[in-house]
Amino acid sequence: MRAEISIIVAIYNIEPYLTACVDSLLKTDAHNCEVLLIDDGSTDSSGAICDKFAQQNDNVTAYHKPNGGLSDARNYGLDRSNGDWIIFIDGDDCLDRGKFNQFLNILRGADSSVDVVFNDYILNNLRTGKQLESQQISSSATINSVLSAPGAIWNVWRFAYRKSFLEKNKLDFKVGWLAEDLDFTTRVFVQPNLKIKFAHIPYYLYAYHRGGSITETASLRLMECMTTSVREHYQALKNRNDTIAKLLKRKLLSDYIKHAAKYFDFDKTDRKKIRRFYRVNGSPLPFNAVWLAGVLLLMRRIYHIRR
Repeated sequence: MRAEISIIVAIYNIEPYLTACVDSLLKTDAHNCEVLLIDDGSTDSSGAICDKFAQQNDNVTAYHKPNGGLSDARNYGLDRSNGDWIIFIDGDDCLDRGKFNQFLNILRGADSSVDVVFNDYILNNLRTGKQLESQQISSSATINSVLSAPGAIWNVWRFAYRKSFLEKNKLDFKVGWLAEDLDFTTRVFVQPNLKIKFAHIPYYLYAYHRGGSITETASLRLMECMTTSVREHYQALKNRNDTIAKLLKRKLLSDYIKHAAKYFDFDKTDRKKIRRFYRVNGSPLPFNAVWLAGVLLLMRRIYHIRR
């Protein structure tokens, strides 16, 4: 039987956070959805927690697979999902019950032509205990206004995807890759005749400053993957002059520059590797953006010295 909505939770060694995540999900109207818990070869008790939830809830299925990384776990869930809509959740984040129910109703009432629903979210700062709503989406939001607004847009947990849209356009995650959300979301936005609906129902509590998250730390592999993704997508969009392509190129470069400013967070050995990587592979940035990146890096360097 085909479900209305499939919720895919990718899981790897997040035992301290997983119960809170799934509890927050099951306290919503998600009992009418199928929930796929994808244990990506965890070596802690995450797998056992998944099994417990599956035994206690008819709409929850636990899958166990060898470790293949976040992209591979999401693809595994996609291949086994039966819902008309797909939602991704990271297993160390939580949901707001009331707002998630509202969002599910938006999906159930969406016009059949809608391919993707894009939503705001809540930044849950675990260090300070403060929560801050993103404010990218207004009642009059358009794809142009969202791409023009400050702030990141790449996180796949901000979207709900119609599964037929993903299948039609052969959209899945690049396995073995970091910066996978940037790569996937860019490929979504460049699809011709994309029909996107916007919602300001920030149900997703993104855990920030948890510590150890690869997106919050300087990672040589992440830097290389992000640089390669930005370069590839920028080149693919280079000869397109439509408004969406122009805004996407600007957004890609802007977010890349912010990430490049982490260069001075690396030790001397890794900085040398980064410089070698750029010499061999080149920079994704045009000249004016290179100049801006240099200024930003210099400012960050001054900040480090003054600390």
